Amino acid sequence: MAKLSIVLIIAPALAPRQAPCQHWTLERRVGMFEGRDIEKDKTMGFLDFASAVGKKLGLGKSKESDEAALRKEVEALGLAVGGVTIAVAGDTVTVGGTTSDQAEKEKILIALGNVQGVAKVEDELQVEQPAPEAVYYTVVRGDTLWGISKKHYGSGNKYMTIFEANTPMLGHPDKIYPGQMLRIPPLD
Repeated sequence: MAKLSIVLIIAPALAPRQAPCQHWTLERRVGMFEGRDIEKDKTMGFLDFASAVGKKLGLGKSKESDEAALRKEVEALGLAVGGVTIAVAGDTVTVGGTTSDQAEKEKILIALGNVQGVAKVEDELQVEQPAPEAVYYTVVRGDTLWGISKKHYGSGNKYMTIFEANTPMLGHPDKIYPGQMLRIPPLD
């Protein structure tokens, strides 16, 4: 019986020199923080999102049409945007103005960030009725609201708290996707 050996040789001249950089970029765009709690950069007010995933609104046509599409999306979710400003610069969305409460503010931020083509949301929103901030969590493959609830609250039975904190962006507790950011509110 003959022994078969396979040897794979990659010649340096044939190997793409920028592959590691491209891989890192893809990893970064999908979200290096997946499956982890995201701490918002308090000094800059930025939230990072996975720009390659999310709701498709056809962003990238023009600054004005992108801003209008994002405003329409937030309004369609029933979130109050009367006193809110939305500005787009590349893949960064800046949100300013005033909203009624902390939960509304956080929902607006994640509704804008969970859109395909948005990598960062800069938070300049003021809140009329301050309250404790939620923790942000980026979904990874295999996550369920039950599992996320067990991790954050110590009990999977509290998954509806997370679901309700993310409505109307979530239509069903089983409809979450990798790269999606959720807000995990503090328990009362």
